[in-house]
Amino acid sequence: MVKTLQVIFVCHTLPHSGSTLPTCKRLGIQEGKEVVQDVPIEGQDEIQFQFSLQAEAAPEGEMVIFKGKVVQGPRSAPFIYLCWGDRSEGAWVQCGRAKIPLGAIPSRQIQKALDSGSALRARIGMTDSRGNPAFATLKADHVAWIE
Repeated sequence: MVKTLQVIFVCHTLPHSGSTLPTCKRLGIQEGKEVVQDVPIEGQDEIQFQFSLQAEAAPEGEMVIFKGKVVQGPRSAPFIYLCWGDRSEGAWVQCGRAKIPLGAIPSRQIQKALDSGSALRARIGMTDSRGNPAFATLKADHVAWIE
C-alpha cells in the first residue's frame, strides 16, 4: 500500500558570508529537474523545507520504496537533492548540491510515520569543515533523522 509521508528538513550550520563560493547564495530542494522552495541563506540560522513523498511499505526485511517529485536516483538507492545556487532573471544558476540518502532513515522511524501519519524529520548540517557549502552525499555526521 502506498502512503503519502510528510518530510521536514531543518537545514542548519549554513555557510558564513566569508564562504569561498560566493555564488551559493540560495538553498533549495530539487523536484525533477527544477529547484523549488529556494530561499536566500544570508542572515539565516536555519532553513526549513517541508514536502511530501510517497512510500510503499515493503515486506519485513525489504526496503521501503520511495516515490515522488523530490525523489531522485534508482529505486534501490533513492535520495533527495538540496541545491546551492542563485537566481538570475528567474533562472536557477547552480553552484552545487548535497545528496540526502533516504536509505539512511531508520526503519522504525519510517514505520512509525507510515502507521501514525507523523512527519519524518531530519536536521542537516549544511557546511563542510571549512565553513563552505556541503556538497556530494551527506553522511550520518551531517544528517540526523529525529523522532
